[in-house]
Amino acid sequence: MLIDDIRKKELGIFEIFAMARGIFRANLNSIIKVCVFIGIPINILLSFVVILATNIGKSINFDVITSDPSKMEQFILSPQGRKMVVYYIIVFMIQSMMIPLITMAVARITKNYATEKAAKSSEAMLEAFSKGYVLIGAALISEMVIWGGMIFIIPGLIFMVNLYFYVYAIVLDDKGIFESLSYSTSLVRGYFLKTAIAVVIIYCLDFSISFLVINLFPGEEVTMITELMLRFITNIIDCYFVVAITIFYINRQAVKEGITGKIEDFM
Repeated sequence: MLIDDIRKKELGIFEIFAMARGIFRANLNSIIKVCVFIGIPINILLSFVVILATNIGKSINFDVITSDPSKMEQFILSPQGRKMVVYYIIVFMIQSMMIPLITMAVARITKNYATEKAAKSSEAMLEAFSKGYVLIGAALISEMVIWGGMIFIIPGLIFMVNLYFYVYAIVLDDKGIFESLSYSTSLVRGYFLKTAIAVVIIYCLDFSISFLVINLFPGEEVTMITELMLRFITNIIDCYFVVAITIFYINRQAVKEGITGKIEDFM
């Protein structure tokens, strides 16, 4: 089984990407269904909020506001400023607590495929929604810890790496709110640098590819249709990296359990 190949030795990041490519292609139809049935409703809400915030921003000269602390304070306290703050809080909450539903469904599809179980998108989506309350609780704690740590920068980055796997722990190993966070930390412990390097590579590649796609659609006018189209495309791109992280997660579990062999070069 493919799961045995994932677990038999410690995989380098580019080996993970190679495996992810095959799994992604084999399950593309299921992944697209997840992006349609979970992603599009979330993206409609997200796009609506972003467009509202963008329309407010068009009438504001941010260069003037940011150049004077007193004007910045006046703007934040103004009706327009309060609306923008509320809109961006909503965007943040959607991205941290709802978008991971896609992650959980795709992670389940990936593991089912690797273990030669039926990789049904409908079952994966139902499982993701059934664990939604755990996700919300864990996401709230995770974001508070990470952003609280960001006050001193380095602690925030450490927390970000340590909590990198908590969403996968929820859906793949049925971990609870606090258990998923502690389990993620346990997987990183002793492998912090390797994990951090992988996180940076995954983030940079995902961001770069999505950025290139977004820039294929130039223009200043933001409409609901263009927002939805771009978000749908970037969701599918993100799903490839979710597949890769799922492989990374399963492989790291095997490493921590002492099942795998070792490799000299992580890259």
